[in-house]
Amino acid sequence: MRTTVTIQDEALALCKDKAQQKGISLGEAITEAILATYRDSPEKARSRRFTLPVSGKRGLRSGVDLDSNAGLEDVMEQRR
Repeated sequence: MRTTVTIQDEALALCKDKAQQKGISLGEAITEAILATYRDSPEKARSRRFTLPVSGKRGLRSGVDLDSNAGLEDVMEQRR
């Protein structure tokens, strides 16, 4: 697909250098950069850590149902 975009000079120069180093076209280098940045990868998904605020010093917090994903999500959202 063809499109027109405005790219900062520094970003364009970096992309041109990478394209030349890899022996690929500028368009391919831009596509690779975009996909590497915005595509969800399994590695990124696995590396995310969550803190589940479901227990206190005395055990499970009141109102938390460990059998309900929606309930856990509600508790997590309240802590943000």
